[in-house]
Amino acid sequence: MINDIRTQVYDSLIVDTMNMLHRLKTTDIKKPELVGEKKVYKDLVRDFILLIEQLKGIYLKPGGEVYLLFDNPTSRISLQKAFYNVDRKQISSTYKEGRKKESKEFYYSLDLIKYYFLSQDSSYKCAQISNLEADDLVKPLLESELGDKDNLMITNDYDWTRYLSKRTHWLKEYKGEPITPVAFYQEHGFYPTENSIIAYKSLFGDSSDGIPNLIHKTKDHLRIFKEIYNKTPELDPKNLLFFPDVERKENKEFFDCITKEQYKFKINIQLTSSMKVDQSHFQKVLNSGRNAVLVTESVEKILGLRELQASKSFQFGNVKPPRV
Repeated sequence: MINDIRTQVYDSLIVDTMNMLHRLKTTDIKKPELVGEKKVYKDLVRDFILLIEQLKGIYLKPGGEVYLLFDNPTSRISLQKAFYNVDRKQISSTYKEGRKKESKEFYYSLDLIKYYFLSQDSSYKCAQISNLEADDLVKPLLESELGDKDNLMITNDYDWTRYLSKRTHWLKEYKGEPITPVAFYQEHGFYPTENSIIAYKSLFGDSSDGIPNLIHKTKDHLRIFKEIYNKTPELDPKNLLFFPDVERKENKEFFDCITKEQYKFKINIQLTSSMKVDQSHFQKVLNSGRNAVLVTESVEKILGLRELQASKSFQFGNVKPPRV
């Protein structure tokens, strides 16, 4: 039984919704089916809902809350020009150019997921800002709602590690253990902060986001990076361009690469930095479930969830809590 295994529990689960849906989509997924006037992947939506419920049972405290954060639904990477100065795609034509464009049925499935959870009780909350990524919403959520709570971020997106703290942990793999800042340090050799993660990606690149590397990830270059950010974890990445002459001479090749490619380095910093979202703006887009019981029942019947939930032996994907 799940309850027989002790595991850390949290006040809130913060879900990277698009990321989770992508991870659940497999090659043997069934063809989309008509729900209302649109076709959706019913089995994919059902699996998503069941996985959320199972993760709740393992990691969420009684009375806890689930926050579902949504990307720009069309996967176009741009910024709201009404609020921000520059479009990410204008900064670099390679930014997330390799991101797979899904079918309209996939995005209709995402819409149905949002509709379903907003029909639940107020312990479920959804947030989305047009043209922004889900990871852009984590910081305003933590600052405005969850600063004094224990939180678990559920995603395998490395960008989210910048928000790791003593009270906010990261579930990278559903069958794995939540990752703390200490666990991150033990694996990567430096502590995660907003600035250290931005600096790391800006220097060494990120192929999944189409961000080119400026410095090859050699043992020596990684050692220099770790020494700098373990000594000054909150160092603004741009300040690497103005490092003391003594240290620059000792690590000449490393700093010469940054200086030589400083324009590209500044672009990478912009691309990897989260977009500033005012708390008042975030509060306006944070919606709680409205407890629409009849709507919930209707969706669950369409998806065949009622029968599955009645089976006590059902377990999604053999997800089990880690032993601690």
